[in-house]
Amino acid sequence: KTEEDLRRPAFLQEKSGMRADEYGSLLHNVLQHISLQHKLDEAGLREELLRLKQEAFLTEEQLAAVKIGELERFFSSPVGHRLQKAKRVWRELPFSRTLPANRFYDTADEKTTVFLQGVIDVLFQETDGQYILLDYKTDWNIEPGHIKEKYRVQVDLYREAVEDMLGVRVSESYLVLLKDGTTVQL
Repeated sequence: KTEEDLRRPAFLQEKSGMRADEYGSLLHNVLQHISLQHKLDEAGLREELLRLKQEAFLTEEQLAAVKIGELERFFSSPVGHRLQKAKRVWRELPFSRTLPANRFYDTADEKTTVFLQGVIDVLFQETDGQYILLDYKTDWNIEPGHIKEKYRVQVDLYREAVEDMLGVRVSESYLVLLKDGTTVQL
């Protein structure tokens, strides 16, 4: 075994040869480029993944590593259906903002600022005009209380960024837990 193999958990070495962060990036790439215009059941997802490989968005190794069931469970969920029916969808939406540093650091004075930048996985507008924010997660510990606590500040900052950039109100925010396809509302 190489030093790299020793740092990878056994379940990743055996199944895909990818580290957890690599697999997370792979799923984000798939979800960024997958067409929402097709039925995204198992057969539809297989077709879409083959299309992504043919269009050079995925390598053969990446294609083999994708666990279709994780994606299928999300797209068959109520939030997944809402995404597919959306009036408008933004994926991988970049933002940057300057915020007061004392919001994050007790010792910062009122004049000090911090620069924050990030990428929002998905924002979609429903036909009734509501805006919904999604953040994909590939964590292994998906206990709702833990996951909410871990990502609440991040998602709140994303929501604020959308509202500031677009001048709209985000009605709902969800973590999409790709390990089992569930969603957790924040």
